[in-house]
This record gives sequence, structure tokens and C-alpha cells, in this order.
Amino acid sequence: MYNDLSILDTITWRWVKKDIPGLQPTARINANVEVYDDKLVIINGIAAVIWFTDVSVLKGLPMKGESIDSSNLRWFTNNPAYDNGSYGASKLSEGAIAGIILAVVVVLVIILIVLYKRMRRFRRFLLYIQNEIIWNPRSGEPFWAESSRLIVRFILLFLFSAFFVYTVIRTVNSAIVIQEIRSKTTTVDVPDIRLCLSGYIQEDISQIDCRLMNGTSCNGDVTYLTFNDDNRPQYPTREQFPVSCALYRPPPGFKFINDDKDYSYYTATQITFSIRAPLVNQSIPGIVQMDIYAPNKDPNEVVHGMKTLDQTDLTEADIRQFNISDTTTETYYTTSYLQRGDYATAHYILTQEETLIREDGWNNIGFSNHYDTTTNLAYELSQTPDPLSDPDDYFVGQVRVMPKDFIKRTNREQKVFSLLNGIAQAGGVLGLFIALQTILFGFRPQSPWGIVHRWSFGNLRVKLTERLTTYFNRTEADVPLVNPVSKRFSMVGRPDKYRNEQIDLSHMEDEESMNDKTRIKRMEERLQLMELLLKSYYLNDEVFRSLDVAIKSKKKGGQINRAMNVNNSPLMKSAAEQDSVNNAYLDSEDDTASSNYLTKEKPDLNRNPSSTVFNTNPPHRGNYQPNLSPHIAFDPKE
Repeated sequence: MYNDLSILDTITWRWVKKDIPGLQPTARINANVEVYDDKLVIINGIAAVIWFTDVSVLKGLPMKGESIDSSNLRWFTNNPAYDNGSYGASKLSEGAIAGIILAVVVVLVIILIVLYKRMRRFRRFLLYIQNEIIWNPRSGEPFWAESSRLIVRFILLFLFSAFFVYTVIRTVNSAIVIQEIRSKTTTVDVPDIRLCLSGYIQEDISQIDCRLMNGTSCNGDVTYLTFNDDNRPQYPTREQFPVSCALYRPPPGFKFINDDKDYSYYTATQITFSIRAPLVNQSIPGIVQMDIYAPNKDPNEVVHGMKTLDQTDLTEADIRQFNISDTTTETYYTTSYLQRGDYATAHYILTQEETLIREDGWNNIGFSNHYDTTTNLAYELSQTPDPLSDPDDYFVGQVRVMPKDFIKRTNREQKVFSLLNGIAQAGGVLGLFIALQTILFGFRPQSPWGIVHRWSFGNLRVKLTERLTTYFNRTEADVPLVNPVSKRFSMVGRPDKYRNEQIDLSHMEDEESMNDKTRIKRMEERLQLMELLLKSYYLNDEVFRSLDVAIKSKKKGGQINRAMNVNNSPLMKSAAEQDSVNNAYLDSEDDTASSNYLTKEKPDLNRNPSSTVFNTNPPHRGNYQPNLSPHIAFDPKE
């Protein structure tokens, strides 16, 4: 039973099979077909026990001399949306769409203007974007340098945006491949098996004997099916006989177990069905039909009321196709015929099919995909005739059913391109563009603060500023870099974008009121604050602390023990512990002794790369030489 449409083109004399839009009729047989003008009319028909009384019309048949390819074929459904080809299309005109887009743009502009006028934080955010991200010239650079950088940045931004859009489109329209996964297993699910006999005396259908490999009877799992005239199976014999069927359904949790560890005595690795029944007519051979169904995909359970459709992995279309195949001479896809007197063996394979849900947008991401999972079954049947069988004997045949191997098979659909793949590629392109801009216009230092620090609000912002003040505001020094060293340097080196701003210098002392000692103190405090900030946000002081420990140990005349425990090593101390050690050490020294030590000549130090011991007599290469020639010394004017 089909609903395909093939057309013979009498101009080219070739058969054409076209995909015709519209709602095509359901598959059927015994339908009435008529041609009227440019229409093909299909009336009535039958599918299994279902009688159709509908009318389907194919419009746009080519007239004499016209080509099939140039025709406008369409199924007529009396539904204007389908018949006019506008089903699913937008009902808005192009002018309406343009008007909506323009209105949205105007509303967004108005919202931005209101936010800029009413909200200081939003205005400050826009100024930050303008002055720090978009237009950020360095002091002393000409106008063309920053303009060129801005143009290149927008060009690269446009290219990156286009690549990102292309990545999203490619992900949505990505091809789908099937990934075959094979893994060894010790158990395999047992399928449902149906055996039907036609041409044999019906009362003796109970002569089907079911046995496991170890001889255990499984007749209790065999159910004999009852049919009526509407759902009785039909087979292509020379004479129709009543059909009797038996259905084997394994008990819940029953599985075949691999016997490679000699477990066959206790478990089952195959099922054997022995069939004995007399023929109705000795001159007409009977038929034995076998169907094997994947677990939870046995349509007999639904048809005979053993399960509801929701309790299986079948659809209504599957049940309909099964009824059509069972009540006509059409063969179902799981059907095999057994020859009388043969010994048959069926090796089956179960494959779990994991199909991506097309409507689920999450499957475009690239991980934790959502699947429709079902199990399919395929089997190979081999038959060997029994040369000693007697045609008059009641022996019909014997069939063994077993798994082909103990391998779990999974066919999983995967998208060739996912959003994660696209993000990874976009990240590589972004890094390439950043590197290109750095090569062309130099490196711009980045702030150690991120979005969390910069745009914190409420109590979080208060805690952040209080922490900064508590830790760094320990002296009377002005904060470096943002405050000038002196009032007379207030406009020196200040970027042009900040020159019009008023700088609050009221907290700074006048130079005339400070003596040299006070100036030195202020410079020391400013330098100390600078070191603390660099240490906290920009520099790692591990090397500095290691050098400090080495010098102080050498000064005391001691030697760092090569076998020192790592946990007790000064190198492993925290910064706070190290500061306390340093302060105690400095307090214990006499100022005069320290001065003498700093002025006298000290031996050169060289660190042994394999330990923490410092040698006092290292090689001369690279050592500090007090009497270095003036022409080799560094000249700051160069």
C-alpha cells in the first residue's frame, strides 16, 4: 500500500517522481482514480479494515505539449492556506514589517536618551565606554594614530560579528552524522517472537514446544493468540487456510547471558522452538511464519490488548502498518518463512537508535543533547533441511533464536557543527584580531579589575572601597599616578580628554611650607604605597621574597640547609609571616652596624639552580664588578 505518485512524461518518455506540496492522500488500495481537465481525482479506497470515503484532488496537471518539470502540481485540500501555498508564511506585508522595525528603533533611541538624561550611573557608563574603550588616545600621540586604531578596530569588530553570525547559521543548518558506538556486554535483551502456522490442523497448534539452552521449559511464556475475521493474518498460499499464532514474551528482566565463562548450565544463551503439527492437506504445503520484534516494540501486545500504545515505543502509524501487512499479502519487515522439516537458526542484533529531537534548540549547543531513543532489531535466518525427515511425519521444523554476539550497539546522531565548536573558533579568530591590533598599534595595558569590581553596587561597592582604604591608606601620601607629585605638575602629562576637568589639589601641601625632611618623607610614603599597589595587583613578589631571605641569611653568616624541610622553609612562609620576620630582624640590628654593612664591599652571590644554597665563589661570567669601566656602564641619556 503506497501513496507515491509517479508520472510518465510523454515528451521525454521518462518516469518522473516529484515532491508535490500539499496534503497528499493516505496510502490505500482499491481506490477510484479519474482525470478531469487538469485535475487528478482520487476517491474512496481501503487500508486494512479501514474504508476511506474522502476525495483527494491533484491540481495543475500539464496539458498536451507541456513539460512535467514546468508544471505547478499541488494537492487540493479545500484549505486556502494549503492550496495557495501560504501555509506558515507571514501574514504581514513588507510595509508593515518595515514600520515595526522603524518604531522599535525610535523607541530604543528614546529610551537611551531618557536614561542618559535621568540616570547618572548610565551616563557615567556611556562616558566610560567613550573615553576608555572607543576613543582612548595616549598622551603625546597624534590624532591620526588613534583614528587609525579606531577604524581598524571597527573593521575587525565587523569581521568578527559576521563570522559569529555565520557560525550560528552554520550550527543551525549543520548536517547530522551518525556515530556508531560498539562496546562489549555480558547480557542481551530477549526479543518477542511470534510463530504462525497456516495449512496445519488448528487444534494441534499447542504442539509448539519452547526450551531454553539448559533444557528448562519456557512454555509458560508462550501465549496463543485469537483472531477474528478482521485481523486474522493472511499468507500467499495456493489455498487459504485458517491461521494460528503463538507469541513468546520473555518475563520481565530476562536476558541472554554470555556463556564464555561456562555459565550455560545455569543461564540461557538461546531459545529453541520445536513445532509438530499435521497438515490439513498433504498435497498442499503449509506455511510457518516467524516474526521477531525488538523489546517494547511488539505490535501484537497493542493489537491484542496486552499493553496500551503509551506503554510501548510504537506509534499509531506503526500499528496501522502492522495491521495492513498482517491482513494482506504484504510482508512485514520482520517476517521470515520457515521450510517444512528444516532446522533454522536466527541470529539477531539489537541496535539502540538515538535520534536528535529536531525541534529542541538545546541540541545546537553541543553537549547534553536530547534524544528520542528507540531499539531496532535485525536478524539473519539460516536453514538446514533434515534429510531424514518423513513428509508424513508431524515434525514441522525447529528454530533456534540467539544473539549474534554480545556487543551493545548504539547509533547516535551528532551535529557536525555545534555552538561550542563555533565559540571555540570564534575565540581563535578574536585572539587573532587582538594580536593583529597589538602588532599594528602596540599593547594597551589592561586593568586588574573586572566587571565584578568595576560595576559592583550597593553594599558590595561599599565593602570594596572600605577594604581598599583600610589596607592602603596607612600613610599621608597621595595616591600615585592619579595625583601629581607636586602642585606645579598638576597639568603635566595629563591626557587632553581630562584637561578641562577641575583637579582637587586642596589636600596637597604647598611646597613653600615643606622642608627637605618633609619632602623626603612624603616621597618615601608615596613610594611605599606604590610598591603595595604593584604587589597586590600587578606583580608576584615570590622572587623578591626568595632574594630577601637569601641576603639576610648570608648577612647573619648562616647557610641555608640543603636538607631543610619544605614546610619549615622561609621560602614557603606567607607574606604576613615574612613581614614579621623581616621587622624583627631589622629591629634587632644596630643602625651603625647596618650602615657599615651596607657601605662595605660584599662578595658576589650566585644561586645554585639545583638547590637554595648560594655560592660565594661563582664563575666570573655575569657577576657584578664594582670597578666596571665607564664606557660599559649604562648611560641614562642614551
